[in-house]
Amino acid sequence: TILPIALDNVKEKTKMKLYIPNIDNGCSSLLNINPNNILFNGLKETIDVDVISLKMFFEESSILNDFEYIDYIKLDTQAKDLDIVKSAIDIIKERVVWITLEADGGYYDETNIKEENRCNRENIIKYMTNNNFIFENHKNTSDPTFYNKKFESIKDSLFIYQH
Repeated sequence: TILPIALDNVKEKTKMKLYIPNIDNGCSSLLNINPNNILFNGLKETIDVDVISLKMFFEESSILNDFEYIDYIKLDTQAKDLDIVKSAIDIIKERVVWITLEADGGYYDETNIKEENRCNRENIIKYMTNNNFIFENHKNTSDPTFYNKKFESIKDSLFIYQH
């Protein structure tokens, strides 16, 4: 199911600008392009999109009622992964076995975000390990991947793969 919404760390449903680069619509983000990013060949357009938090998504869907736990979440939200996880960390700590987050490689403008909240590898690892997750260099993933200590006994029985 494709839902026409974006995710961020928001308290209520809102509208935000989605920045769409010239080179690849798949690199669109709620953050503007870093002015030093020449790879995206500039900004094609911005559009207004509906935005909710991951917590709101969980609460509005039947996922938490339909499943005892969630095997795997893979985020790739163009420098918003850490914010999105923060919006639902209590649910994630209770219900998610594996999670992979992508760090921003400097493609997006994070100058207005405090250094400790930027979506980089170090901040992701620090936040997740402080929330009962273990960092693992998993053979089937390339981005920072973690398993939940709560589900350590079943983690190896689940197949995860980052494509």
